[in-house]
Amino acid sequence: MTEKGREPDWRLRDGNLKAAGWDNEHEGRSYHNVRFTRTYRGSNGQLQENATFGQNDLLRLSKLAERAHETIRKRREAQRSERPAQEQQAPEARRTRQRDQGHGR
Repeated sequence: MTEKGREPDWRLRDGNLKAAGWDNEHEGRSYHNVRFTRTYRGSNGQLQENATFGQNDLLRLSKLAERAHETIRKRREAQRSERPAQEQQAPEARRTRQRDQGHGR
């Protein structure tokens, strides 16, 4: 599966349940999207995926969502450590600096 034609940046799996995640940036802010799917064998014998889950899938799905959340947290942490010190300043400090430099109008 792709998001806007891109392959996922990371994947997790628990049996027939899958999580695929994308790391995105827009206007200097990062955000993350996750798609959960369930693989099953269709009546034609071919493997298929869909995004509906049965009662027996829900506990495993919630644990997979927790793992996805932790994966995103770690990826964000790694992204922050890669940024220059100036970019790591609190947003308010950046706004104040931009305002003082005449850019915050």
